[in-house]
Amino acid sequence: MAIAEELRPRVARKLGITLEWDVFVDSFENPQLSSVSGLAAAFCRFYRAIRPASIGNRCGYEPSCSRYAEWCFRQHGFWSGLKLTFSRLKRCKGNSGGLDLPPSR
Repeated sequence: MAIAEELRPRVARKLGITLEWDVFVDSFENPQLSSVSGLAAAFCRFYRAIRPASIGNRCGYEPSCSRYAEWCFRQHGFWSGLKLTFSRLKRCKGNSGGLDLPPSR
């Protein structure tokens, strides 16, 4: 069965399939709490730990929005990471989705 790329992450999560880029971000070491960007990355992890599964399982992007944010804060610092995160959240509407990695540094 062929699934459109923009639906693939959402369908996989609903079926309980772990996505490659989610695993990649989850494999990062715990963030250093000595910087604002480290605190922001830690907050993303905290959010994933406490949010209901029903919220996490409906994300249409890979990596999920919270993982994307964590990656951006780690790679680009707080302000650029925040800008990239808001840009991603603005794109997260309806049936939008698919593979969407943070830009390289």
